[in-house]
Amino acid sequence: MSNIFPIFKYANDLKTREAAQQVFDDRLANNVGYLDTALRLRRQITEIL
Repeated sequence: MSNIFPIFKYANDLKTREAAQQVFDDRLANNVGYLDTALRLRRQITEIL
């Protein structure tokens, strides 16, 4: 993962910092599907065991 914190610290343009923050926050939404799948598989494993 790239280090976004220098952008937050050094970027003078508010729009640049806002865009960086939005991209940084949106990365979390990409993982929701993976988490759902992992939890579903975990439940299936517990039923088998």
